[in-house]
Amino acid sequence: AQIKWVVERRAENSSELPGRWHWNGPKPKEISQEFEEFLSSELSSLPDDVVRIQEVNRSLIVYWHESSSEEGLASIVRFLKSALSIYPYKMCDDLDPI
Repeated sequence: AQIKWVVERRAENSSELPGRWHWNGPKPKEISQEFEEFLSSELSSLPDDVVRIQEVNRSLIVYWHESSSEEGLASIVRFLKSALSIYPYKMCDDLDPI
């Protein structure tokens, strides 16, 4: 099964994610609580020019306008490295991803 999810920054505040970050579509059921908590705590640390984060089959993609300083780019790299350290999916009893 294809794994795909998107969060994006919009004009209005969100009730599920911090600030103006929103799930594009329903929040995926497969996302682990740990990874959801990571997103909730880390999205607000990204530079304002980051507009979308997407995963397609375990490839994490960040879209930004590339107007950040070196500090902004460093925060994007830190976000990606941190995301890689967390397994983002709930596990079944047989240890296979849902």
